[in-house]
Amino acid sequence: MVCLMLIRPQQYKLGATLAQFDGQLVGAIGAFSRACVDDAVLAQPLEVLLVEGSAGTGFHARLGDAAHRLYEGRLTEAEVSFTLEAFHMEGNGDPLPLLLKDSACCQYPVTGELRGTILDLAAKEGLRGALLYVTGTARDLHTYGHTDPRHLNDQTKTFAVEPGLTEIEGWGNLSFIDGKTPFVHVHGTYVAHGVRKGGHFIMDDRTPLHVERTTLVIYPVRSLIRTIQGEDFPTWQQG
Repeated sequence: MVCLMLIRPQQYKLGATLAQFDGQLVGAIGAFSRACVDDAVLAQPLEVLLVEGSAGTGFHARLGDAAHRLYEGRLTEAEVSFTLEAFHMEGNGDPLPLLLKDSACCQYPVTGELRGTILDLAAKEGLRGALLYVTGTARDLHTYGHTDPRHLNDQTKTFAVEPGLTEIEGWGNLSFIDGKTPFVHVHGTYVAHGVRKGGHFIMDDRTPLHVERTTLVIYPVRSLIRTIQGEDFPTWQQG
């Protein structure tokens, strides 16, 4: 794959506010300690499922709280906790159709274990970093939210399971811990008992994420290195 650099990675660290978000953002995921969405003030830890837009056109956000409730709408205030892993995009408009038109972007139909598929494709194509988008159907989806804006561990995570088949949509990224170990990180929305919810999709060796009839979009970028930077969650060292 050859990256034409329609997008470039940008990390916003602990304490960054909406006033510091520059350019046109796409696929931004991470965590907030507070936010304001459609005039609703959310003074609580939040999983950032998506931030997109710009200061000029306005920011749109999807956020999930510790109970996996979904908040979606115009974002007018925010403060980063842990990190916000974002991508700057050239051009304006709905970002997904623009990404799909770029020759660097690839789509794959996926049935089976999602993380393994992503890692296999990364190895095959020689990827060292990528923006990810997934939409389709998951089986027995496991997610988490969080309750503490400073510490992220099994005691501060709020776990949920949606048994059976459920619709999913999510954004994420591929990076490499200390430049060596591949790391897949996806946040998104899902349907539970007819209600859209949101959280961090769990997919690791202990809890694989199996999907059916799902589309995976990969947009490669230059090397993304992830490392511990004085926080519980390892974040991008460079972007």
